[in-house]
Amino acid sequence: MASFLTWLVDTPAIRVLELFLAWFPVLFAFLAITASRQFFLDRQGIVTQRLEPTGADVEAAHERWPVLSVIIPAHDEEATIDRTLRDVTALAWPTLDVVVIDDGSTDGTARIVDRWAATEPSIRVVHKAVNEGKASALDDALDLIAGGLVLICDADAAIPPVTAVLLAAQLEHHSDLAAVAANPRMLHTGTLLEKLQAVEFSATVSTQRRGHAAWGRISTLSGVCALFRTDVLRDTGGFDPVQPAEDIEITWRLQCAGWRVGYEPRAVIGTVPARTMRAWFRQRRRWAAGLVRALQANGRSALRLRNAPTWPLLLEATASIVWCHLLVLMTLLWVVCVVVGVDPSGNSPFIGAWGVFAVCVAIAQITWGMHLDRTDDPGIRALRPYIPLFPLFYWWLMAFTVVVTTIPTLVTPPRRVRW
Repeated sequence: MASFLTWLVDTPAIRVLELFLAWFPVLFAFLAITASRQFFLDRQGIVTQRLEPTGADVEAAHERWPVLSVIIPAHDEEATIDRTLRDVTALAWPTLDVVVIDDGSTDGTARIVDRWAATEPSIRVVHKAVNEGKASALDDALDLIAGGLVLICDADAAIPPVTAVLLAAQLEHHSDLAAVAANPRMLHTGTLLEKLQAVEFSATVSTQRRGHAAWGRISTLSGVCALFRTDVLRDTGGFDPVQPAEDIEITWRLQCAGWRVGYEPRAVIGTVPARTMRAWFRQRRRWAAGLVRALQANGRSALRLRNAPTWPLLLEATASIVWCHLLVLMTLLWVVCVVVGVDPSGNSPFIGAWGVFAVCVAIAQITWGMHLDRTDDPGIRALRPYIPLFPLFYWWLMAFTVVVTTIPTLVTPPRRVRW
């Protein structure tokens, strides 16, 4: 065993894997920072301001789409849906058409939405006796709506009145956009887990999504709140009920169909973080499985030459999954080497010189993301002391979640996903 490990850790293949493990987070952090900076400069520059919507685009959007449809799928959301409906009915739009799908709730959700429907003519409610899942609920509502634009939002989202205006202006200004995602921010940051999730969103949503948008494609239309062209959503088949993360899959499908999807950071909406480690683990397993299923369903189409703009996203998604597995495997290899008494030859989960550099780059990415968010989410700056915990602790949690999710997802057939 010892002789085999001694041979293994000195093979060229292990050296290459170590280089990938070390360089991947550094290179992609630099890319995220650089691309998101370009997105920021495009928003600020006088020359490129013509690329952004104006007040005239808002007026044109109101004329083109006088009715804004809103779909709210809900399952056991009595704690939050009252606030969400209050926010939705206050949206700045001439005419609203709100459809709430009560997907087999067993708590007081039905009572709350029925009370709203009795007093608000713009709200319709569909009660489903059986919980069939979020994607099925969205598809059921898609058959009922009347508006040319449809805002899809979770039943626990906090939505400012200007949200629809900001998103619709992008669709009016850019005819090749099929949908636009809002900018989700954590509503609660009381516990350490909630703080780390807020830090994560500054590293991923704020920095990476701006960077993705700078080259014209993004990896996920956040399911918390996104605005779609209704006809495009219908023409591309709606939502897939076997997808664990229907928002990830529809993002890839729209882009593989030749459409762009966008991101509007000014459309800040609140979302509820996972409160416990168990809830966090279940949520992240669903996200990881959702990415794998989305790549299974759309990966071949994404590789076609006409979909070349999606190739950077495909490379990043695939490399991220591989990196997570490699981080866990190399850590296990180090443990075995230590137990057997073999020098792991540079492969160590402890922070060395290169590790310090990688962590510093990650901290720079998160700090830059917080800088971008400082206007719309002023409270994010108070979480700066927690930034170092993200690469030192959170990376391993996320990598472990991806590892325990990927293989089971790949080897099992797709099946309907329920709440």
